[in-house]
Order: sequence, then structure tokens, then C-alpha cells
Amino acid sequence: MTDVLHTAKNRAEKLLSREPDDEQDARALEVFRHLVTSLFDVVSDEDYDSYTAKLDSLIKSNLDSESIWAFVDLISEMSGPFAMGAEVERGVKAHLSASSSQKAGKRHKENHAMKQDVFNWLDANPPKPRGMDAAATAIFESKLVPIKSWRTARDWVGEWKKLRSAGTA
Repeated sequence: MTDVLHTAKNRAEKLLSREPDDEQDARALEVFRHLVTSLFDVVSDEDYDSYTAKLDSLIKSNLDSESIWAFVDLISEMSGPFAMGAEVERGVKAHLSASSSQKAGKRHKENHAMKQDVFNWLDANPPKPRGMDAAATAIFESKLVPIKSWRTARDWVGEWKKLRSAGTA
């Protein structure tokens, strides 16, 4: 762990070890404690769904119009440039960005697989010139993949055509 993240982690631990001032502060600390888990200990792909389900549950059961301000104060104390310095803030943001990208990849894994199935189908059944709408209709109506709109199929056909015409696929 870099010095920047180490400093941020120490700051978070200090915030978590303090005694809550009131009920709102206690509820905010409970949500903050769970959130900090993903900041410094990247949640594995296997645990991601249960982590987010628990976070959603904690938010719904603990944060209301009063306790949300205590939670915002915790986040501000944790990441504010005056609390930790600009270097620490940049380090935390870089870590969060990498972690978020990893989690986004997992969330979109099924969509990427469906798009690849469509691309494979298009490789085997290339549309005629100016037949991109017909190809999209065939994909959508045949239920080749479970997409909700014809527009998605059309966008994917357009992307496939651009990749193939550029010779990058």
C-alpha cells in the first residue's frame, strides 16, 4: 500500500474508532464502516454481490434525512483536501477508480458476452450493404440475445460494422 493510501486508511480508522455523538452519527458510522471496507480491501468478485446487497440494506435502514448529514460529514472528513492533503486525496481517488472499474467489468460481464454473441452471429451472417436495420431486426426478433430494445441491436450492428470496416476485429 502506498504512503498516500496508508495515510488515508489511518484517517478512516481514526474516524471509525471515535464514539458517536448521537443516534444519527451512530447510524452514519455503521454505513461508513461498511463502505470503507471496499476502499482499502478490494472486494473480490465472488463477494461483490453480497457486499453491495449489505451496503444497500445498511443505507436503507440507517440513513434518513437527519443521519445523511452525519454520513456526508464523515465522507468529507475522510476525503477532503484539508483533512488529508491533496496527495492523499488523489491516491484515494485513484484507488477508488481502479476498484470501480473492476466492479463495473463484473457488472457488465453479461452484456459484453451478449454483444460478443451478436458479433459472432454477424460474422456468420453479414448484413447486405445498407442492410443494418434488417440485421438489427433479425437479431431482436429472433431473440438471439435477451435485449430489451431494437435500438441496442442496431447500435451493436453499427459497432460491428465499424470494427470490421476498420480491420480491427
